[in-house]
Parts: sequence; C-alpha cells; structure tokens
Amino acid sequence: MPFVQRQVYPVHLAGREIPENVENPLECVSNQTLCDAMRQLASLLKHADTMFSDLELNCGKISTRTQKLKDRLTILDENVEKYNPKKEKIPAGDLVEFSRLKNHYKREYVETKNLFQPNSRPISVHIMYQHARNTTTQVEGREEVSYVCVPIFSSSSSKQKFKNFEVETQQSDLYAEISKF
Repeated sequence: MPFVQRQVYPVHLAGREIPENVENPLECVSNQTLCDAMRQLASLLKHADTMFSDLELNCGKISTRTQKLKDRLTILDENVEKYNPKKEKIPAGDLVEFSRLKNHYKREYVETKNLFQPNSRPISVHIMYQHARNTTTQVEGREEVSYVCVPIFSSSSSKQKFKNFEVETQQSDLYAEISKF
C-alpha cells in the first residue's frame, strides 16, 4: 500500500444535504460544488508549495555534497600530479617479507549515524506527525484516552521514565480516510 503523504481536501465535492428552505436546489448544489472545487485547488496549491520547498531543500543538500566531492577530487588530482613513480621505492620480496610488515594500508570509513531524525523528515510527514500527536481514542463509558505501547529493552534502566513519546506510536487522522479504500 502506498504511503500517503498528502491528501487533497475536501475529498467529496458534492455530497452534502441541501437545506430545506432553499428556493433553487440546483443553484445551491452548483455553488457548493464550486466552493469545494476552489477549496481543493487551494489544498492542491498548498501541497505543490510544500513539494517544491522539499525539492529545493534536497537540491541544496545535493549541491553541498557535490561541492564536497569536487573538492575531494581536486585534492586527489593534485596528489596524483605530485606523485613520481621513479622516486618511489618498490619493496622486492616474497610473502614472508610481506607478512613481516607491521604497517599495512588501512582506510578508515566514517559511519554515518542518526540518519532518521525528526529534522530530516519531509515537511508533509512532519505535518502528518503533528496531526497524529493530537489524536485520541474514544472508549465507550470513559473519557478520551490515548493508547501508547512503549517497548522497554533489557539493557535500559528500570528507573527510566518515558515522558515524551514519539508520535509513530499514535494513529494518524488520515487513517479513517485511508481505510475507506
């Protein structure tokens, strides 16, 4: 199932009841439909704006990464130009001598961490998380209750208190709309 990031509102253009005191019901329906179509266009425009702002942010990140690669290639090009193979001493020997070497070439790879942070989310997903933060579940005979399931791993301290839950544990407002399909 595709991940719905944006939904255009209102979903239905003409499905409302017509008030009884209306003289011309056809004109009323056409006005309601026109108003809802304009609301849909406004919603679509808002989503287009967020999509282009996300695109701008991604292009900026790609530009920064490209500049870093260009700088690195310039440095490597300079090192290759400085290299003189005639001055470099090539060790002659066999595997026994090679195994006695203590300083072998070693490359350090930096591990990228914290890739999926709240600040790296697209704007549309951030808005969905804000909507999910405000959802509650209605239980018959009780007041509104929020249900949250938090895993506690064995390595964590038993005295640790969970005050700020991440909104991934909550159901989105769009769930009712998505479940209709």
